[in-house]
Amino acid sequence: PDRPSLRCVNGGHCEMADTENTEKFTQIPNHVLEALAMIRIPGEPRQILDVILRKTLGWHKISDRISLSQFQELTGMKKPSIIRAIKTLLEMDLITRTPKRTHDGSIYAVNLDHTSWIPLSKRSCGFKNLKEEKQ
Repeated sequence: PDRPSLRCVNGGHCEMADTENTEKFTQIPNHVLEALAMIRIPGEPRQILDVILRKTLGWHKISDRISLSQFQELTGMKKPSIIRAIKTLLEMDLITRTPKRTHDGSIYAVNLDHTSWIPLSKRSCGFKNLKEEKQ
């Protein structure tokens, strides 16, 4: 599909033209995007994080109930990989999950306080026990 065009006004301020016919998008706070650019997130956990961002901030919500089957459908990943990726994101403190899990899924949210995020070391391949790195 055609990409939306930009209309620039007021000395360089640009916005998407014809917003009625443009693609929808997810608004992510700048401080979160900037913090995400500075932290190492392995591929599969990043895929899961992207789904959580889309299902929460993409719908202007703080949190959302997401089932493993929804993660499967949106990422193409198998359940064991999804569970490992969620565990990594929880250990990195990038997301929160309600303690109660149901057949409809758990409630997930992105931790918007990036100062509490726990980065992976450069040596880590992503699924290492992060508790060792916290010390």
